[in-house]
Amino acid sequence: MGVALVIAALVLQATTLEAGRGDAGALIEAERSGARVLIFTAMQTVGFCLFAPLLLVLFTGARSRSERVVSALIGLVGIGPVFLGVGILVSNIGVVDAASDFVARDGAVNAAGQRLADRLLEDASLRPVGQALTLAGLFAMGGGLLYTCLWAMRTGLLTRFWGTLGMAVGVVSVLGFIPGLLLFMVAMGFQMIGVWFEPRPPAWEAGAEIPWPKPAPRDEAESDPGGEPEPDAPPPVEPGDTPEPPVEPSRRKRKQRD
Repeated sequence: MGVALVIAALVLQATTLEAGRGDAGALIEAERSGARVLIFTAMQTVGFCLFAPLLLVLFTGARSRSERVVSALIGLVGIGPVFLGVGILVSNIGVVDAASDFVARDGAVNAAGQRLADRLLEDASLRPVGQALTLAGLFAMGGGLLYTCLWAMRTGLLTRFWGTLGMAVGVVSVLGFIPGLLLFMVAMGFQMIGVWFEPRPPAWEAGAEIPWPKPAPRDEAESDPGGEPEPDAPPPVEPGDTPEPPVEPSRRKRKQRD
């Protein structure tokens, strides 16, 4: 549900502001469609906030199965998506305010208008606050996702593939790579409700930690499992038997020269 809201909001917002050219054109379109822009942004905010329950279920599941999970980090996991969504909303409110000022000053889509738009966006009081909240949300959600997926994999709630992928998504989320985050959240949602192409790991139903087995060392994997003697090894000697002396190769007699 959260992913659907975020994607729908992004598509609708891009469609609404597609006529804008540069900051000046974007401000003109934002002033014309200010109410719709805020509605689409609110949808996006709600969508990101809905990521928090999913991450909290995964975190609490890992914590209940292992005492090594740091319980204090649950705040980081839950607050990251909320900060991200609220930061985007506050930033767009600042953009709409700047758009009203731009149109009131008869701004136009030209060189002078571009300079005016840049100055108004820089002076918008809410925009820096929104950007700070968005950045804090990205760091919190990225770090929380990395830690949650790490312990979910260690306790057996996630396979090694999905746990590693989740940690990688957490790292790139800090850089603002939202599409990877959306795809991962879709996969996690389906896996947690049991609607997936493979069954859930047994740790979900067991309610206890079931670590994944470690891969066998390479030396053991390459060793002979049957324990049979090597082809060149001599046969074992039974008690009481006298071992036969080794047969020496025959020597050729040299012909003596007269």
